Amino acid sequence: MINLFGYNTPLPAGWEWLSNPYIAFVVNLLLASLLAIVLQTVVFRIIKIWTRGTETELDDVILGVLRYPLIVLIVLLGIRSALDALGIEFLTQNTDKVFWAIGVLLLTYVIWRISRDVLLHYWKERAEESETGVDDILSPLVNIIAPIIIFVIGGLISLQVLGFNILGLTVIISAGSFILALALQAPLTNIFSGISLIMDTPFALGDIIILSDNSICQVVRIGLRVTELYNMVNHSNIFVPNSKMAGETLVNISSPTPDLKAWIIIGIEQAPEALKRAPDLLLEIARANPYILGDGKSNLEAMEHRKEYIEKRIDSRADTNEYHARELKEIIWGMEMIKVQNELYEEIENLRHGLKGLSWLIYKAKVSDLGEEELSLEQLYEEADQQEKLNQKEETSKKKQAGGPQDGRGLSVKEKQQIVKKFILIRNYFEDMLSGKYKLWVDVRSKDPNLRKVDKTGEGGISVVGSYVQKEKQEGKIHADANRRRKKLIKRLEKLEKQITNPNEVDELRLNVMVNEFDKWIAEKFLDSFNDWQRPIVSFDSFGDYTFNLKLTFFIDDIYLEKFARINRVPSDLRRRITERLTEEGIKVNPNPTQIIDLQDGLEKFQSENKNVS
Repeated sequence: MINLFGYNTPLPAGWEWLSNPYIAFVVNLLLASLLAIVLQTVVFRIIKIWTRGTETELDDVILGVLRYPLIVLIVLLGIRSALDALGIEFLTQNTDKVFWAIGVLLLTYVIWRISRDVLLHYWKERAEESETGVDDILSPLVNIIAPIIIFVIGGLISLQVLGFNILGLTVIISAGSFILALALQAPLTNIFSGISLIMDTPFALGDIIILSDNSICQVVRIGLRVTELYNMVNHSNIFVPNSKMAGETLVNISSPTPDLKAWIIIGIEQAPEALKRAPDLLLEIARANPYILGDGKSNLEAMEHRKEYIEKRIDSRADTNEYHARELKEIIWGMEMIKVQNELYEEIENLRHGLKGLSWLIYKAKVSDLGEEELSLEQLYEEADQQEKLNQKEETSKKKQAGGPQDGRGLSVKEKQQIVKKFILIRNYFEDMLSGKYKLWVDVRSKDPNLRKVDKTGEGGISVVGSYVQKEKQEGKIHADANRRRKKLIKRLEKLEKQITNPNEVDELRLNVMVNEFDKWIAEKFLDSFNDWQRPIVSFDSFGDYTFNLKLTFFIDDIYLEKFARINRVPSDLRRRITERLTEEGIKVNPNPTQIIDLQDGLEKFQSENKNVS
């Protein structure tokens, strides 16, 4: 008999000499070395060839993590068996302890590598697609804290396996942790303040905020101890302790949308005719600016009039300067962009009608038999709309209309087939929209003449992604943002398709609620459509010494573009065009109208310092 890897193996006749303890010692070492070589040069290479043919990278990563720990374990097992073969009790007892302690450390190493290379890797991918910045902030924190916890636990278990009494060690560690916590009170305060910022999420990475000292900054990174901000005015990075950030009174001007509310004050002569004509002229000039939000129809009409006006000036050689040539390019681009945008909004609205019709179909199936008649999505939408109006008249609760899991019945096979059929129609509409109108809209937006000067769409812009500033290669900010939205939409569509085609018992009773939630996400997160309250308006502000002061309020479209230069450029251009047009119409204006950007009520200091910036 010979002991091989802890098992007594019988020997054939004539091989009894191998049972010698010293020979068995050498045989176990040689066998372990041979197994390690075979694993390294043959088995793992074959497995690697197989994993390369799979679609996922997960098996490649796991193979890379397990490869060397398994080889080390085989070698250790051979050493342990070789020492056991010697039959020395002292060596056997201590060898077992050391073997199991090293085994625990190897397992600890594998757990750490899997958490780092697999779990955190996919978490980071999820963070890039997530709609909140919580995952972006938590992933680097976990990346730092998780290895410490894993190795401390693994080390303590290894010590216990070796026979050490870890109770005293844990007491020492606890006492040391308490003393260390007192010594590091300020840094720990910043760390916990950072965690509170993560949980409360007053801002996301990339948001523009105003601090209590009126500094306008972009959030670049939230670290363990400090939050990194980019000061847009001074073009510098600011590092603020998290404890201070947690106590700040902040204004987030990126929320709820990246469109900035702004206004300018125009002083006109105190004449009845001027006061009568000026508001319409101010609105016409504002609507003709493609960077100011408005309803598509009014904007297109104003742009057409402005285009004719500029072309006449250029043709008559009354004005051939570069300023009007630039404005003409802006308007020609703006008209094309708004036409495509209006078509896209209309298509999205039709898709939302389809979702509402699908939700109504599911609700009907839950409360009654659908019968043989199959209605189109448009008919279902109209029926749902009529029922909603009826419910409002009867003051029926929204809870009843929502059709939660507490009411309704199960769906028949035929009803499920009809629901799936309608969903496939909607899914195909979405796919066509993404490859058609949405792609065209993104392409047209990226051709913005002012954007090309700054972001250079073909070469890439700079934006905040995850927890670091990353160059968007070969895309530009517009294309990068559009791709992220598209990925989120596809991911949600796939999730909804799975719930509709193969629902579990709970999902089956909530299908129409899930459809409504998806519809709400489309309206709020996928693409911000125009709202009536975002229309430019003119109101009377005050009396000047010799003027009526009119206030033109408007929304600047997506201030992230042009590296935030749009914040000042658009009001400055608007002020110049208003002054020029009113003067041509014979209306006397204040030569130095005030420009105010509405970032926060009470920012008098910031407004006074920047009111004359053009």
